[in-house]
Parts: sequence; structure tokens; C-alpha cells
Amino acid sequence: MTSTVSKNGGARASVPKQILNRLDKLDQRFDRLDAKVDAVHRDVLELRAELVSVIDPKYRPLLAVGSRTIACLAVCILAACGGEAEPVAPVQPPPAPPPEQPPVTVRFVYASPSDRPFNAEYSAGIERALVSIREWYGEQLGGRTFTLQSSAPEWCQMAAPHESFITPPGYPYVWDAVETAVQDCVPLASGGDPHVWVVYADVMEPCADSYGLGRGGGGLAFMGAWDLEGLSDPEWDHCGGGVLGFGRWIGGLGHEIGHAFGLPHPPGCDAGLSTCDREALMAVGFVAWPDTYLREDEKKILLEGPFMNTTSSSEGG
Repeated sequence: MTSTVSKNGGARASVPKQILNRLDKLDQRFDRLDAKVDAVHRDVLELRAELVSVIDPKYRPLLAVGSRTIACLAVCILAACGGEAEPVAPVQPPPAPPPEQPPVTVRFVYASPSDRPFNAEYSAGIERALVSIREWYGEQLGGRTFTLQSSAPEWCQMAAPHESFITPPGYPYVWDAVETAVQDCVPLASGGDPHVWVVYADVMEPCADSYGLGRGGGGLAFMGAWDLEGLSDPEWDHCGGGVLGFGRWIGGLGHEIGHAFGLPHPPGCDAGLSTCDREALMAVGFVAWPDTYLREDEKKILLEGPFMNTTSSSEGG
């Protein structure tokens, strides 16, 4: 049964309840939409006022469209897309990328015992060696090489005298004592992050010690006074073995810094096998530097690691 509904809402009793409920819901939705139109209308008025002051005069007629009409269209479109206009969530900016980490650098330290003064020839010899071996690594790796913290070594005056490093009490090896003593000058640490450290200690070990300070690994390399003499004196005769020339001592740096970068000896060399690639830098080829080479497996390790992070043409790194 139906009945005509008067303008003032009479005869509701004759309208089925189900239809009345739907009409009420529609009425409520129109009320909400009307409120949203009012809110958008205010925004349109503000925007139009701003546009009038800045827009090119030839485009101002476009603003003649009624602001209420614009607001209605905006709300109706939103309602058609989502059933009912909902507030548009503000666009969130993408998260900031993590700060870029500085490249790993190689730091050279020239360390003197308390009873040995600074030697300018030693410092200059280290500088020549580090520049030369950096360029050589670049030649071997197609231009990739390591970054230097500085083109000149840092000097550290250690607190202990020379004799205390020859037979260091409480330390199994000389380099352990040097590593501890240098901590007073620089934050020496293993691991290669953020620095690989190369320490030249002015400690002259006995010839029978078999290169006790020639060690490298885990982001650290230690060289002794034999190396300092060899890098500064072209006539240096190491333990009566004859004059070896600068190349042997630069090659020694290349070998030990290779260990600091994570390179092992070639397969079979530690066991004395005939298959040892003896002429490679990481075997005994360093004595003939620069006439030696990095093996292909060693190049792969270096190029995939964090240490070869610049080009040899870059000044200082």
C-alpha cells in the first residue's frame, strides 16, 4: 500500500518502513556531503583569492566558475569513486636514504720509539712507497685502487724505548707491542673499517728474527726498520744479503698491505708445494717488484671488496 507524501513530510505512516529507512540514510549522507561541500567551498575561495593575485590576466576568466559549483563537483566525484567522500590523506614524502658512509681509507703511520727521533728520510721513503704501490695496484686492477687518508705518513712518537720492543715483555710478537704503543697516537684498530692501517715502526730486529715485523692481515700491516732503511737508502745491505734496491721494499709493502686487504698466500705456497705461484706478489714475487703481479683470484677478491674504492688517476685517493 502506498500514499502520496505531502511537502511537510505527512503520510509517512503509509510508506513502507524499509523505504523510509533508506530515505533517512540518504538524507544523512546528503547532510554529510553538504558539510564536506562547505569545507571544500572555503578552500576553493581561499585558493581562488590566491590565484587572482598571481595568475596571468588572460586566464582569470577561468576563475569565474562558481566556487560552490567547483566544490560540489569535487565532492561528488570523490563520492562516486569511494561511495562517500573521505578526507584525502596527505602524501607522505619518501623516507630519507641512510647517510652515505665515507670510503675506507688507508692510513700510514711512521712510529718511532721514545729514544729515536723523527727521521725525514724515513718519512720520505714511506711516502714514495705508498704512492708507488697505490699506482701499481691501479695498473693491476684496471684503474681501481685504494684511497689514501694522506699522501704523507703520520708520525707517532711512542712512549717506550727501542730496546723494549726487541724482547717485549708480555707480548708474544713484536708487532703486538707496537700495536699497543701506537694507540697513544692514533685509534689503531683491526677490521678495515673505516681505515686500513700500515705502521712502519723504527724497530731494528735481529736478522735471525726472520722479518718479525713484516706482517699483515685483518686491516693491519706492520713493517720494521729494515723496510725503513731499504726505502731510504738505495745501498742498504740487509743482513749481509746484498743490495736489493728500492723495488724489494716497495714490493714488501705491496705484499703486506695485500694481507691487510684480505689476500692470502697463493695455494700451495705455505705448504711448500711445487704448485705454488712463486712469482706472484702474494708469494715471493714481491722481491722483484714491479715485475710481479696479482693473480686473477686475488683481483676478484679486491674488486668485490670495499678497499679498491677509487681510481689511480685520482690525486691522493
